[in-house]
Amino acid sequence: MKPPLFAIEINESVTRIASARFENGVVFLESIGTIDTEPGFFTTADTSITQQKQAHIIHTLCADLKITTKHVNIVIPDAVSYAQVLETPVLSEADLVSSIRYQADEFIPMKVEDTYLDLEILKQDTDAGKLDILIVAAPRKMVDGIYRSVELAGLTPARLETEVSAISRLVSEVMQVKPVHEGYCILNVGYSASSLYVIDTNTSALVFYKTCKIGFDLVLREIMTNLNISKEAAIALLAEPGARRSEVVTSISTSLKELGHEVDRLVEAYTRRFSLPVQHIFSINFSSYISDFNRLMTSFTNYQVESLPLNTVYVPNPVVKAFSSEITGFASVVSSITV
Repeated sequence: MKPPLFAIEINESVTRIASARFENGVVFLESIGTIDTEPGFFTTADTSITQQKQAHIIHTLCADLKITTKHVNIVIPDAVSYAQVLETPVLSEADLVSSIRYQADEFIPMKVEDTYLDLEILKQDTDAGKLDILIVAAPRKMVDGIYRSVELAGLTPARLETEVSAISRLVSEVMQVKPVHEGYCILNVGYSASSLYVIDTNTSALVFYKTCKIGFDLVLREIMTNLNISKEAAIALLAEPGARRSEVVTSISTSLKELGHEVDRLVEAYTRRFSLPVQHIFSINFSSYISDFNRLMTSFTNYQVESLPLNTVYVPNPVVKAFSSEITGFASVVSSITV
């Protein structure tokens, strides 16, 4: 039996950890957990104080979960990185890298030399002589600070990737989303921004990627303001509104309608460009922090919204059962293990 692998996701709000085994196309979750990220981590990740504080956070959660593995994969949010799906001719590795560095200037709002660049081949059409590739970039100072934080926690970073890379691999190499036969979208509701990934079911490849500046924090701030309650109370109400369900829905309808409008706009932009149908949207991440999110988003968009069916690849066990209500929040960090 293979030993469990280990991954950390650091986002603007929480740090998530997962330990799992990936065998024969299915995932055996060993342990998962979450803890608050150091406030303002990504803006000060290059400072020693922030690195030490985040290292302590990581170490604490690892100790709580009794994780002894030292080599770890790392996932960072789409919101603090840059990515784009591009079509290029089939080129040599050297020419491909050169071409990517040139095109990166078009979507990275900083000097290319100040970023780490990576690329992933999504699919190759040999007959047409074309490649679909995912370019991902992140600021060097931030990435170096993340690595240092992990090292200070006594761990050895093995790989760092973004959410889009992890989820793209999950659907292309691990999951079989059935009975969906059309193109479908994954709506990754992040903390400060959300991402839309369009997947072509014929190839299981990511074919379109866009982000919008609407995330869980906007919903959180809206309910805090409208109901005049604390952050902690707002989080609790969003998860389990109970008798206040109607009041909660009313208080967050503006931000969810805005997110729904952005989803419709992005999907329509994709379908106009590629003439491929999209009929389903699967939600992940902070969507699980909002009770009845899928039903609400179905009413605010032109599409059926459901949670990503991770039960197709997660073996049922006490860990999955204990975290069933928020299991899609761990989709990226668990996906990082499935290499």
